[in-house]
Amino acid sequence: MIVSPFGILVSLYLTANFVSLVFGINDGGMLLEGRFFELPAEALVWSFLIQLLFMIFLWLLYRFFLRSPIVDLKLGSGSAWFLFITQVSFVAYNQVAGVNVAGVESHGGALGYIFFCCSLIFYFY
Repeated sequence: MIVSPFGILVSLYLTANFVSLVFGINDGGMLLEGRFFELPAEALVWSFLIQLLFMIFLWLLYRFFLRSPIVDLKLGSGSAWFLFITQVSFVAYNQVAGVNVAGVESHGGALGYIFFCCSLIFYFY
């Protein structure tokens, strides 16, 4: 049996959001960015249902394109290593420069744009 990474990520995402939903209903709101926001239970449930519908829509798109002969994207191991090294370098750059952290005003300069452009390559590849 082959387990789809997409399915694992969807179930992880929905599980995390369901746990947040339960905590939000029990606490009467959510702690976001260091501040507590009072939210009615109805709003939390609706937001979870909208996310669930969106994830079902993405899953249907995934299943369609998985079987579609239109999309035949095959990357070699060289592309995978390039992507892996680029992502590890991006994480290291963020740690050293202290950028791309919530609440930080610094943007990191020109080197950050290089990582941004490298990530865009894989969207259009």
